[in-house]
Amino acid sequence: MRYRIFLILFVLYSNYYSQNKVEIIEDLLQKDLVDSAEVLINKSLMADSNNVKLLYYKAIIIQNSIQIDDSPEDKISNLNHVKYLFEKAYKVDPSNALNSILLDEYLNLAQQFNYTGIELFNKGAYTEAIIAFESNLVLYEYANASDLDTLVWYNLAMASEKNKQYNKAILYYNKILQHTSDWMPYIYIASIYKTNNNTSLFDSTLNVAIEQKPKFKLYFLNEFIAYNIEIENYNEALKYIHEAMQTDSLNPNLLFLEGASYQNANQPEKAIESYEKCLSIDSLNFDACYNLAAIYHNKAIDLSHKSKLNKIDKKNLKLYANQVLKYLKYLTLEEQSDPFVLKMKYNCYDILNNKKEKALIESKMKQSSDGM
Repeated sequence: MRYRIFLILFVLYSNYYSQNKVEIIEDLLQKDLVDSAEVLINKSLMADSNNVKLLYYKAIIIQNSIQIDDSPEDKISNLNHVKYLFEKAYKVDPSNALNSILLDEYLNLAQQFNYTGIELFNKGAYTEAIIAFESNLVLYEYANASDLDTLVWYNLAMASEKNKQYNKAILYYNKILQHTSDWMPYIYIASIYKTNNNTSLFDSTLNVAIEQKPKFKLYFLNEFIAYNIEIENYNEALKYIHEAMQTDSLNPNLLFLEGASYQNANQPEKAIESYEKCLSIDSLNFDACYNLAAIYHNKAIDLSHKSKLNKIDKKNLKLYANQVLKYLKYLTLEEQSDPFVLKMKYNCYDILNNKKEKALIESKMKQSSDGM
């Protein structure tokens, strides 16, 4: 008899507990007894694995347990667990009133995936970063969000590019181009083609960019210029430099690049003209000064090697030497100690028969050699 009474009481208590377990858990959470609530949730889910509220509360507890100093890998593991629970809760009963809250939680979780993806990207864990960024996109889709942060596409594109998943990178750069007014993805796509030595697609990408975004033509032309200088195609570089100068003729950087291209194309006189124009706008362009000094130094050395110098040759030799020294004086103190700069000075003082300065430079050259 006592056993029957106990059994009946147990059944009644079990039914009462089953009906009120969510209220008990909510009460525990309100009292900040999270560990107790979590134990009760886990036990309850064993018997009722599709209870939307239990799934929701378990997800929130895990989400709130993530600490800022947790490793990105631990964060991703926990975030994926939360994502799974949210997805399950939503699929169990899409009409449940709790789902409006779930949609907001999707957006919060999406941001956490994004921040963790950035942490992984900065660590060089590009594969894991891509997974985190893709989870961000999926959660935005779940939430039916219309205000997708396009920076996520940028993050995915850059992580994919770093991971040498170039097709995926191009896919996301193109999404940015299709949905925003941003022009930078053209540069990044062209860079990918350059990395893969695909000159035709590099050219066509930038040509499309110029056609679609004419306002930013100079930026695209700069890519053409830099690429052709890099592959030592100086005549082609000059073509794009001159096209850019039609819009920006007094740009000292373009004038410098024009001078450098002429110099490397063995057209020193045109290089001198470009560098001097550059210095008339930017008098502190040390690179232009250095290159001018190098050109005049070469002219001086070439002339000094002639077997016989006439009066004009001697005059020009001294002129070239003085030009070298004139431009070298604009270099920084550190650049003044460069071995080649010291060598140029030494040769020029030798040409000018300035024994005092020549001896000083010789001493500096010796010090520089001893210190190496």
